[in-house]
Amino acid sequence: MKAICTGLIAGTVCYMFILQLQAVSANPSSERVLYSFCPKGGFHCSDGASPESSLINVNGTLYGTTYGGGNSESGVIFALRAGTDREDVLHSFGDGNDGLNPMGGVIYVKGSLYGTAYSGGGHGAGALFALDLTTDAEATEYGFCGEEFCLDGEGPEGGLIKTKGTLYGMTSAGGAVGKGTIFSYDMKTGTETVILSFVGRNGSDPQAGLLDVDGRLYGTTSGGGTHGCGTVFSFDPDAGETVLHSFGCGTDGAFPKSGLIEVNGTLYGTAWSGGVRGCASGTGCGTVFSVNASTGAEAVLHAFDNTDGQWPTAGLIDVKGVLYGTTSFGGAYTSCGDGAGCGTVFAIDPHTGQETVVYSFGGTDGATPVGGLINVNGLLYGTTSAGGAYGYGTVFMLIPVAPA
Repeated sequence: MKAICTGLIAGTVCYMFILQLQAVSANPSSERVLYSFCPKGGFHCSDGASPESSLINVNGTLYGTTYGGGNSESGVIFALRAGTDREDVLHSFGDGNDGLNPMGGVIYVKGSLYGTAYSGGGHGAGALFALDLTTDAEATEYGFCGEEFCLDGEGPEGGLIKTKGTLYGMTSAGGAVGKGTIFSYDMKTGTETVILSFVGRNGSDPQAGLLDVDGRLYGTTSGGGTHGCGTVFSFDPDAGETVLHSFGCGTDGAFPKSGLIEVNGTLYGTAWSGGVRGCASGTGCGTVFSVNASTGAEAVLHAFDNTDGQWPTAGLIDVKGVLYGTTSFGGAYTSCGDGAGCGTVFAIDPHTGQETVVYSFGGTDGATPVGGLINVNGLLYGTTSAGGAYGYGTVFMLIPVAPA
């Protein structure tokens, strides 16, 4: 236990993490809530509420965003300090110009956090922001819909990636026909450029971030494509976009809301619905899928059936050859009141398709995980958008368990 603690966070702050590990060591699939949002109640969640994004780890401190809460109930950027249960609000969104309601996470670039807010930004259509970790000063780098008809994009929901001094992301709307964009942002000049407008047949309404593999960008759209149920695509800055797979609204999945990961030339992701089983939507409980990055061949690794999860909205991570993810509903407990379950953390062997429910949320320990997971020295960290001690979401930790 001490070795893991020391590897994660050095020095005098190790003691609390030893306690945390001891708390979960009796059952490797047990979970520990590190922080529950909104202890003062829902009328004023000054510390944030309803996180919808993944976390990042910078030198032992976890950073993330919440969709709601803060001084104006429009979301915050927060830090969870290493080795303590102390949460610090670094910025409260609220004047409109700085962005409102961030849905994506943040990335770390040379001492600052960069991310997107879904609305606000001066024109009301979202913002690309930066926060200096030395001063905690937040600045809007770009406000979307600065061009007529929002040709520059509108409503970014996913996060950003950085490639060679340029930030890339997507907007869920705006662009040439209002169905979303891929954009670049030059960090030196402050120039935003739309490099692709989705028009329907090539996808629409992208809700996730992008993946960079050797200079080629990969992503998903939650709508559009041949059948209207979403796509997996690649984008070459020189050759343009290629739709690798159009979801058929059935057994192969439908409406992917998450980004992708790449493992040995294969792309992996989740589809929000579809599959071969029931669920309240009538279109299936969602799938885990793979797509060959060269040929576009798609395969379903697992179709959820509610007992093992339902409606995954987040992407996957690879930990020593095993894929881990979350589902926003489903699982063993229905104490969240909707009868569909409070959500799960799952693991899947990409070679066999064997899926294991690592943890089922029950409400007070968190509910409805919308964001993905991160791996910090063998421990998984994530957020839930609801549940916890006060009902407004959590930051949690657990030890991963591989499929049997």
